[in-house]
Amino acid sequence: MFLSLLLVCSEPNVYSCNVLSNTEDLFPTKQTCLEYTEKAKSNFLSKGQYARGGCIIVPESGVGV
Repeated sequence: MFLSLLLVCSEPNVYSCNVLSNTEDLFPTKQTCLEYTEKAKSNFLSKGQYARGGCIIVPESGVGV
């Protein structure tokens, strides 16, 4: 599974940046995650914000005691 992450900044200053993740939707493939991330990034860019995005793999966790 893959998690979408975005770094969004309101100005070219590190103090204006936030990291956003879509924790409600994990994606089964990296490709579908990147497609979603690109759409989200474009949305922020169209509003005049700086944005970078990517996907990270989320390892499946086994149930253990």
